[in-house]
Amino acid sequence: MTDDGVLVSSGSQGSWAWVGARLEPEAALSEHGGFAGLPEERRTAEAAVRERAWLAERWVPDGRHRFEIRYWNEPDTGRISCALLGQVHDRDRQSAESAARALRPRLLSVPRHVRAVGLDAAGVRRALTPLGAGGGAVGATGTGTGTGAGTGTGTSAGPGPGPGPGPGPGGGSGPGDGGLAEVRKRLAWAPSTRHDARFRVGVMVFPLVGQAVSWEPVWNELARQDRPSMIGVCLEPSAPGEGLPARLGYLAQEYGRLAVAGTPNPVYQQPVPPDPFAIRAAPLYQDAAQRYGGRVFRMRIAVAAAGPVPRHLAETVAATVSAASVSAASVSVAPLSAAPGAGTGAGAVSAAEAAVVRVPPEGERQAAWHSVDTLGRAWLEETYGQGAPPGRLGPVERVLSDLVDLPEAGTAFRFPYETPGRPPLFDTASRRAARGGPRSGGPAPAAPQADPHFPGL
Repeated sequence: MTDDGVLVSSGSQGSWAWVGARLEPEAALSEHGGFAGLPEERRTAEAAVRERAWLAERWVPDGRHRFEIRYWNEPDTGRISCALLGQVHDRDRQSAESAARALRPRLLSVPRHVRAVGLDAAGVRRALTPLGAGGGAVGATGTGTGTGAGTGTGTSAGPGPGPGPGPGPGGGSGPGDGGLAEVRKRLAWAPSTRHDARFRVGVMVFPLVGQAVSWEPVWNELARQDRPSMIGVCLEPSAPGEGLPARLGYLAQEYGRLAVAGTPNPVYQQPVPPDPFAIRAAPLYQDAAQRYGGRVFRMRIAVAAAGPVPRHLAETVAATVSAASVSAASVSVAPLSAAPGAGTGAGAVSAAEAAVVRVPPEGERQAAWHSVDTLGRAWLEETYGQGAPPGRLGPVERVLSDLVDLPEAGTAFRFPYETPGRPPLFDTASRRAARGGPRSGGPAPAAPQADPHFPGL
């Protein structure tokens, strides 16, 4: 640890440094001057515009850093806390520390409806492992072994920030019997019905919704959890380069060819019908070729708890990033043991069901926890494959499975806010001071704040 808010871990493959800030919703609209006199939907939209601008300003695809917004609950108070964390990788400890110090003020400069307070190194370490002992992959002395899981495959969207941080004394395996799930962009796949196809199995990836959606249902569900739980949305700025759009354009053309009837045999001229899967995949790849040519991020969404996998909480997150009108009940938890192709054929998945909850199997559980504890992004073959036949996800499909553009990123990476007139959700400094005493023995929560611009609320 260092005394200026930088936590460092070094190993044979370089050094990693982390910095962070505690985030709180600004207490009163009158204090930050935003959203005055606006209805709730407009407030949500205005906040999302500011947050998307914040993301755009921090799109620096240097291959060295990631940042994550992380929410966790306080079961004894019914409130939730939020932290913004940043990770930097460099060749040596001094370079990593310097880069982390440069990143820290950029994290602290948040939209004006949010208040940020820098964390010291101990606070950063606690935010990295909010569920308790056993999940800490960053050692207390910042001297990890440097044998982390790395950043996975798929470099056509830009390189990742080097190999993953090495595990510290905690081992990165999660807090005891802690449960972990990830919310992923949904994959669909099916064997091709066309003999002239250039691939035996077709794969398509559904994009996330790219609009302003409320995260209050997610935060309410997190606050209701009766055991320590957390949600983390990690982003890595990435540069697509020329290879990815070109490859996506090729796949869009190929699926477009298979989506119409053809005569692949010039001798017999026997027409073949369109491939049903290609009919659905072609427009998705056409959209992806246009969508992912600019500012993009690699994204990982993790939902964890000190206990069984928090499935309903993860489903609520998946529903939120899929579409504003989709209920959590309509988002399925896809079992890893499903038969190949089950529920993934053409017509089986609607565009609204853009996200799916995946629970890593035992063999990938430690690597998944290590990514949570360190802001890593290790590729989990079985988890992320979503039942596709082994070897059928090429580099492009792997990249596409976690690649998001700015609107998609803005849907999932939301800063804390509260709606006047509703019960408070966040554990802020003023509420902690008003509560007084130990967390479990304070007075009743304060009444909801009134909005001066809406006297009737």
